[in-house]
Amino acid sequence: MRRSWLFFSLGSISQVCQVVLLRELLTLAEGTELTIAFVLGSWLTFVAFGSFAATKLLTRKGQRLDPMLAYSVASAFLAASVFFDLWLIRFSRSIFSLPPGEPLSVAQWLSVAIVTLFPVCFVVGAQFAFAASFANPSGVYIAESVGAVIAGALLSLLLLRWFDHSSLSSFFLALHLLLSSALLWSYRPNARWVSAAISAVAGLSLVFAPLVEQKTQTAFWRSMFPAAEKVRLVASPYGMVTAIKFSDQLSVYQNGHLLFTLPDQGDVSSLVHLILLQHPKPRRILLIGGLGGWVQATLQHPKVVGVDWVELDPTIPRFVFALLSPKERNLFSDPRLKRYTTDGRSFISQTKQPYDVVIVVASDPTTAASNRFFTVEFFAEVLRLLRPGGVFALHGLREPPAGFGELYFARNHCVYATMLKAFCEVLVVPSSPLTLLGRCPATSSPPDELARLTLDEQTLLRRARERGLDGINLFAFTDPVQVERVNYELKTGLPFNPLEREQAKVLRPKWLNSDTNPTVYFLSSLLWLKMGSEKFARLLEFFVFLPRWSIWLLALLPFIFWLIGRMKSAN
Repeated sequence: MRRSWLFFSLGSISQVCQVVLLRELLTLAEGTELTIAFVLGSWLTFVAFGSFAATKLLTRKGQRLDPMLAYSVASAFLAASVFFDLWLIRFSRSIFSLPPGEPLSVAQWLSVAIVTLFPVCFVVGAQFAFAASFANPSGVYIAESVGAVIAGALLSLLLLRWFDHSSLSSFFLALHLLLSSALLWSYRPNARWVSAAISAVAGLSLVFAPLVEQKTQTAFWRSMFPAAEKVRLVASPYGMVTAIKFSDQLSVYQNGHLLFTLPDQGDVSSLVHLILLQHPKPRRILLIGGLGGWVQATLQHPKVVGVDWVELDPTIPRFVFALLSPKERNLFSDPRLKRYTTDGRSFISQTKQPYDVVIVVASDPTTAASNRFFTVEFFAEVLRLLRPGGVFALHGLREPPAGFGELYFARNHCVYATMLKAFCEVLVVPSSPLTLLGRCPATSSPPDELARLTLDEQTLLRRARERGLDGINLFAFTDPVQVERVNYELKTGLPFNPLEREQAKVLRPKWLNSDTNPTVYFLSSLLWLKMGSEKFARLLEFFVFLPRWSIWLLALLPFIFWLIGRMKSAN
């Protein structure tokens, strides 16, 4: 039992490798959470296979393998596998010769995931079997479990906030290598040269980790954007934040998703003013997200007296503030601005403060995290906070790219129908991405023009002049043809073009988007799956159009089969 504690490093490095590879593969899949299930399932399978193979090797008749020596040498192979995986993931776009901006297909992502996960998982599983063969198995199990718990806690609470993936991996790999080396040095004097070599590998992993991180990350983002002049990265508990410098602008990404671009070219500022012009007296504003120009534009609107700004990740504001001009930084010290570092959905459900306007700048609902801002429950919570006649704006819904129209139209129509369930009136602004405006007008007698949402350019410009807003350009958001197009497509779920409409297949989901039935997220996942296997995506489409009771019946099928089996065994 005295040496069993040395194996806590096996649990620690296993936990660190799992988290690092999961985050890397999640970024490669642009944040699609379906990949998490595959990674965790594959991890269990490959680790079990490694333990099985090592056990078979040790119990083979006539084998002369020293399990302690095998355990120590496998640590060096584990270090090599981890750095190879980081290189492979970040160079995968170049390996597949993908054009700039194009994501990996499902098949390509799966091939990268399997190749990267298998060697690490196999070695971790084999090391556990080797350790249990020459030490107390229960002691090894306990030490490994304690190491995994400690590493998980350190990653969640501290390390992911400050260190990049290569540095994290190298630190825990060095610890694992040194303990493996110490084990071999103490109990196998004739193999001390191997122990010294393993210690040297530990030192090399620490020395070269920063260089590996810088070179591989830069290569990954340059494969996405060859015109990038500079790539800067910062660690965050919510995913790696990347700033890409072009000639005259800076784009900020997190987990492969574009968050915003600086400086604001005027579109964001005009869109914010358009939203606030829908309300006669937009005094109290709640802004969820929106670092890239939204905060500044809101504070510059004449009637605003208070802005509550909610941002989930504290790393992003700190990272971006250093990149802003002194004039832009001064806006964030405005006494009207209150900043909250918390989850936007949680803030809205807990606050009692009423608002005139609520603006949510969300990502496209391709992930479960972003889908929470497109559900009927969330819209009901927003409606509770709005004063009579208040305005809600949801920015972030993307329009369909070529070849994916049917699912995109169905998904965006589901968002529109869900929002219309909570609000009396919904109007779509043809921004990029789309902005949905919602309102339940206050009862006014006689009714005035501000009781309804509008995208009439002359009306909005007149209101702007009355508030002293001169020089704003709203045409991009008020072009009558584009306004009619986007509102038709979201209302009907069909393309606006009559020729496309005749050939389009009408997809109408049975349910609205809710927390318990995330229809929009499901349709977004189908879009990702369609890139790899259209037949499989078509098969899953079937579930969107089933009545609710049939889904519950499918969920009960395993229990029914279990019950039938119990009855047969009892007889």
